[in-house]
Amino acid sequence: MRTFRIQKATHWHEPFREDKLVHSLQRVGANPEHVTAVLQRLRGRLRSGLTTDDLALGVSSELSRLDQRVAAHYRLRRAIMELGPEGYPFERYVAKIFSHYGYATLVGQHVPGRCISHEVDVIAERAGRRLMVECKYHNRRGVQSDAKVAMYTWARFEDIRDRGAAGHGGGHAFDEGWLVTNTKVTSDALNFARCVGLKVLGWGYPAEAGLQRLIEAAALYPITCLPRLSGTQRRVLLQHEVLLCRQLAGQPEVLRKLGFSPGTAAQLALDAQQIVQLADDPAPPTL
Repeated sequence: MRTFRIQKATHWHEPFREDKLVHSLQRVGANPEHVTAVLQRLRGRLRSGLTTDDLALGVSSELSRLDQRVAAHYRLRRAIMELGPEGYPFERYVAKIFSHYGYATLVGQHVPGRCISHEVDVIAERAGRRLMVECKYHNRRGVQSDAKVAMYTWARFEDIRDRGAAGHGGGHAFDEGWLVTNTKVTSDALNFARCVGLKVLGWGYPAEAGLQRLIEAAALYPITCLPRLSGTQRRVLLQHEVLLCRQLAGQPEVLRKLGFSPGTAAQLALDAQQIVQLADDPAPPTL
């Protein structure tokens, strides 16, 4: 096999390694026959200068043809980025994740601080423990949340932690500050967070319960994992607070009420059902 160099999201080039692609396919649950089929279809398209995005789109297309559930696993990271381009849908999506794990949540609340007023992305509360959650959303690959983001989040938390969320919980103060991001987090950001006590939830962090694992363990896949969903349809669903495939699985009537044709509603509901029919993790993570 010829050697090819592909362009990463950081614009660096590196040799294409088929074993890395095989590992990523195995990690998302592709069976050996499907791994072989994807590799055979892609080999004819490989060329120097191919970007990792081009490669991912090709793999996702082939997996969708073979097994939509595995395709949803594979394209999860990209699907979260497609919730944008702005960050508000991501904030609502994060609230859905916290809600599934037993928290009562509020989105976009204005909270007075000692110095200024703040709009808190997500307030999450469970068993008397209240969290101030700052959501940092990126809509392109290769970007990481750095120390400036962590320091900004901590400064906001410090300003409001001794002041109650006015009108919510009778002045109950925040107990923890959280930074939640759909990307990786730099080592400096993590070092700062550990030093001051800021909780961080990112892509692959913490290792035992990062954002990806929390989503996959509970099949909390965003609607952007649906392979047949158009951009216009996505916007309609997001406008009506439909963010999870779980909200559509086996429920075409939800889509029909939003103006989708019966045929389209039935197909999307079936696609959603196939995606969420994944057994929950036998040892689910905690949040």
